Amino acid sequence: MSKKENNGWFKKDIGIFPLIIVLAIVMSWFPDDDDNKDATQVKAATVQKVDVTDQQKNKFESWALNNTEVTSLTYPEDSDWQLWITLSDNKHSYTTKEDVKTIASTTARYYKLQTGYKGLVIVTVWRNDSVYAKGRDY
Repeated sequence: MSKKENNGWFKKDIGIFPLIIVLAIVMSWFPDDDDNKDATQVKAATVQKVDVTDQQKNKFESWALNNTEVTSLTYPEDSDWQLWITLSDNKHSYTTKEDVKTIASTTARYYKLQTGYKGLVIVTVWRNDSVYAKGRDY
């Protein structure tokens, strides 16, 4: 090889890969066609919360009392998003505070599934007139 061949702007040592990267960067600077603008616009979806009726609340309360360890269930201030519960003294299904938190979170999930409520639900477990644990479902 002669010295003249190695002094060009494109050296064989570099290869084609860096040129492809530079070309991709330059192409990204050009604006898109007007025809494609409609296809690339993102539309925001809104989630509307569903108000829970008294009938749905009563139905869920009945279900919880008959099918779970829940012995009482109240909706403080007639709330749609928070529930206060107490659990039975028969502790065969829960032995630790983590188990109680799991029961509270599961209760929140079932509340949302059965009532159609879309927002945050917080379930507070009361024991001996004080808050023992909380669970939630987003």
